[in-house]
Amino acid sequence: MSTKKLNELDGNLASVSLGAEIEGDGVTPLSAGYYVITAVGSPSGLPTNAEAGYPFYSDTGITPETGDKVKPMTFTNLCDVQNASLEFAKDEIEDTTICDRVKTYKFGRSDITGTIEGVMTVGLTDLANSFMNKVIDIVSQSADLSTLIISKIDNTKIYLQLEVNKESINDEPTSFYLLPVVLGGFSAGISQGEAQTFSSNFRIVEDDEVKPSYFKLSQPVV
Repeated sequence: MSTKKLNELDGNLASVSLGAEIEGDGVTPLSAGYYVITAVGSPSGLPTNAEAGYPFYSDTGITPETGDKVKPMTFTNLCDVQNASLEFAKDEIEDTTICDRVKTYKFGRSDITGTIEGVMTVGLTDLANSFMNKVIDIVSQSADLSTLIISKIDNTKIYLQLEVNKESINDEPTSFYLLPVVLGGFSAGISQGEAQTFSSNFRIVEDDEVKPSYFKLSQPVV
């Protein structure tokens, strides 16, 4: 098995949007691209061991059967972001008794949080549905001054793709975290002699369509 040491040039952060659901008919193949599984038929034309909520990559050789349902994913690079990080933790539940010589623990549910840091960028950071719009209303006035467009605070979850390996097949990323998240805050500041920056913390949440996962696409043997 080949190995590859990753650096910052291999990474990327993108928002993910889900397209209209595609229902299999046993005849029509999927277009090349990434999909999220929403239902698995029996029999199924999806990859073996497919489960609802997980991503997969399709070339034009995968044909969903009746009962199979998927949604295409579209990735939009977040070009105002400089850094992104994730932290994984589990609850430590102490269950020590008087007969134990050392403390004993069991581990509970996973908790995944993260932080995004970036440069305030007009036309990116200040758009409707942006990180900023998760915590404050955004008001845009038209160039002719005749119209105000008011984007109210948007508390809906978002989907993030934290790409860790840009090495690609057919120009598609091959290793990434796929995460449903909600933002817990947004901070911005101005410092003399430096770029205006922002940061935002987020938490991974349960979602009916997308399960938090780390996806990797095996490279072809060469």
